[in-house]
Amino acid sequence: MLFPMMGLLFFLVTAGLATGVVFLIVRPLRRWAPFVAFPPVLAGLFAFAFSWGLALLTEQMLQSQAFAGAGFFGGYILGGLLGGCLGLFIAVKIRRRTTTKLPV
Repeated sequence: MLFPMMGLLFFLVTAGLATGVVFLIVRPLRRWAPFVAFPPVLAGLFAFAFSWGLALLTEQMLQSQAFAGAGFFGGYILGGLLGGCLGLFIAVKIRRRTTTKLPV
């Protein structure tokens, strides 16, 4: 059960990077590259870090495998949501910065 969940995270990160690179290469799609690349990459990385971090933290603090499993699942969801929101925030910030016109 653990390997498919980790595989999903690694697929999310690599797919986000690959589609971001493709969107940067194709000129008409270049403006959407931050929205395609940042949210999935950060969601995958945050979900990986939070799931393992919360699993280890709850296992060490509460000395229970059941709570470690719940911490892993909770970290998976929490990290994915936080990473996706942070990635979207960064993409909007980059998009706003690249589309503003400089005063002449």
